[in-house]
Amino acid sequence: MIKLPQFLPRAKRYDSSSSKPEFRGDKPLRLRWNEEDLSILLPIYAAIGRANRAAAVNNRLPAVGENGFLPPGIHKSTWLEFVVRFGWNHRRRWLLQGLGRQLRMLRHAGCHHVFVGGSLISTKPRPTDFDGCFDISHIDRRKLWELEPRLWNTSGAQSLQRQDGGVLYPSLYLPALQSTTIEFLQFDSRSGEHKGIVVVQEDH
Repeated sequence: MIKLPQFLPRAKRYDSSSSKPEFRGDKPLRLRWNEEDLSILLPIYAAIGRANRAAAVNNRLPAVGENGFLPPGIHKSTWLEFVVRFGWNHRRRWLLQGLGRQLRMLRHAGCHHVFVGGSLISTKPRPTDFDGCFDISHIDRRKLWELEPRLWNTSGAQSLQRQDGGVLYPSLYLPALQSTTIEFLQFDSRSGEHKGIVVVQEDH
């Protein structure tokens, strides 16, 4: 039996009618969990617990540079490695909850590669959101539309941002920027420098 970390918010009671947890920002509020919430969050807490106890995660991600970002390039990571590396406070774990939900929907729809950038994979203690995109090569569009239409129809991105703390967009060519979404994620518009992003792979 896995002993969950102390930061796991305790539920008041199980409520099958509740659609999402009452959780915001850095404060671990008392929650009403349903089965879907638990299926997303428990792997996160279990992953952190396993890694902290056994120190068994062979994290392939490189160290960040002086600018607070990963070195330029696309760096591979499993979900377990990603959570352990970037889930080091409550704000970040809340963002990981939303990212994990979207990633799960994409996996069910046949997506093989999800790319994550932005301040979530930097040294910033309180990232504003998470940024990312997904490869559409093997996506079952009908399935994704059934699971989460806002991931395909970007007109719903604003509500998805409010719900999950960020949005994963389809990886496309952006004529206005003359680059693909993946290339855009690797460019820091503030400094004009290139930075690294992470491609999240399935745990094996």
